Amino acid sequence: MRAPLIVLALLVAASASSADPGVLMTSDGRTFEGDITWTRGKPLKLFDSRAKKWFEIRAGEVLRIRAIVTREADEKAWIWVEDGRQEKIDTGETYPVRDVETEITLRSGSVYRGDVRAVLYVRDDAGKKKRFFLKSRFKGAKGTKHDALIHVAEVKFEGDDPGRASRPSILLRPRGLADIQSVHAIERANDLHFKARKTSTGWLLAGLIPGTYDLMVVAKGGVRLHLQAMFKGDRRTLKPDDESAVAARVAEIEDFFPKHETLAAFGTRKKVRALVLKERTGATSMSKEGERLFRRLEVWTLHHHGERWYVDGIAMLYREHGDPFALEHPRPVEDDRRLGGHAVTSGRKTVDVDFGKAPPDEER
Repeated sequence: MRAPLIVLALLVAASASSADPGVLMTSDGRTFEGDITWTRGKPLKLFDSRAKKWFEIRAGEVLRIRAIVTREADEKAWIWVEDGRQEKIDTGETYPVRDVETEITLRSGSVYRGDVRAVLYVRDDAGKKKRFFLKSRFKGAKGTKHDALIHVAEVKFEGDDPGRASRPSILLRPRGLADIQSVHAIERANDLHFKARKTSTGWLLAGLIPGTYDLMVVAKGGVRLHLQAMFKGDRRTLKPDDESAVAARVAEIEDFFPKHETLAAFGTRKKVRALVLKERTGATSMSKEGERLFRRLEVWTLHHHGERWYVDGIAMLYREHGDPFALEHPRPVEDDRRLGGHAVTSGRKTVDVDFGKAPPDEER
């Protein structure tokens, strides 16, 4: 009787090892962190709308999953006249419908986009598991609004990548800026967010996919980045009305932070990146000396469809909390063109930036 027990133990170990740590974000801005899995032992199946064929994708290959809204409508609610008759009556009521396509980016850099039907599970540190559905159509109850439709907007995986060492990388060697805490990069085409690790020679962004990257440097004294470079050459610039609409959309999303302030927004009528400051002040169970201030600085990616802006991804640059008087002012954010537009296809690219010197006038 030992053999079945050994097989069972191996299956349990295999299923546990297939979980990858990551972050799942829903369309209403909520995030769920933990170990992410899908149906055990089965690959995720996607029908690519461009290649017109099915692909099977296995756990561990995926870097990011993103939902792209393709249609929203209010459809009429009908009822059948009676059994056996192909005749319906308009009830006068409507229900919201949202169609999405799923875009999957692999660690190899390959990107697939199409129809996916799958179930994802997120298990947090406390062992609680939450279930999410990936599908192409979402329908709400009669009389409800589109805001009531909640779908998985983005999933970012952080698990080990066997081929990480062979992927492109960027080594940032900064000078003239004290107390650097973190370095980040966003890949322009797919909006992928990477965080660097500190090495003896600089800040290394490893395991990248081929593409063009914009870097962001977070120090105790401030943040350096260059959002404008992400949309260089696109004539469809963001208009003031669009900036206001983006800021309103960011502000209305509810989460732990009641204050969502859009510090800057750059992009086009279809796609925008916004620098968002989030704050909350209040007493906590851990605080014995009154209120505490909680603050986060994030880069949001949004796209426009119909009459609404949808959140595609959120990259956190830093978070801090403490006495409201000690943290009265957020860290200053400065534009630096030298951090924008770094293309890599293979190997390692070294970027030297002396923040003690002013950046050149020309645009990257």
